[in-house]
Amino acid sequence: MSRSRDLRGYWFRTGHRTRLTQQLRPLIRGIDGTALDVGGGRDAPHDGAWGQGARRIRIDISPLHRPDVLADAGWLPVSDRSVDAIVLVEVLEHVSDPRRLLAEAARTLRPGGVVIGSVPFVFPIHGDPHDYFRYTADGLRSLLQGFDIVRVLPIGNHWSAAWTLVAARSRALRILNPLMRRLGGTPSATCPQGYVFTARTHR
Repeated sequence: MSRSRDLRGYWFRTGHRTRLTQQLRPLIRGIDGTALDVGGGRDAPHDGAWGQGARRIRIDISPLHRPDVLADAGWLPVSDRSVDAIVLVEVLEHVSDPRRLLAEAARTLRPGGVVIGSVPFVFPIHGDPHDYFRYTADGLRSLLQGFDIVRVLPIGNHWSAAWTLVAARSRALRILNPLMRRLGGTPSATCPQGYVFTARTHR
């Protein structure tokens, strides 16, 4: 099963997912303490980055994803200032009220706690179960204005975005993914495929 999954990933994994994983791994590896992985009920390529110092609690709204805690992201079932990190990988586009989710993150994080996340920008609609938003760098900074030390990093460019849109319409074309993954190697600030962001609560 693992070999079959690896082979499928080689042919069908997009360059966007590869670059996203490369950027997220060191950030997740640096987490020490209790971390809420919101929307992290599924297996993901960056799962292996979690270090021994992190106590990861996977929270998801769907029982099908077999999370540790079944809950809505807008009402996190944890106490104020009780966690060290919150991970939001490809989650904010699926939340109807992202400001509420980030207010919950601010409430539950300890002083100096970190939010680590990512969002798509030029990307096909992908309901899970719904797909509400796309964010620019300015939009993310606006959402994160209550935090400190906000960093927003573009991922991919117009070439990789174009390939993802084209390949999304044809499973047959996805067999070219190993060749096309290199297209987005140089990120574009004006036409990225998505963003990785980090923000900290005030100490």
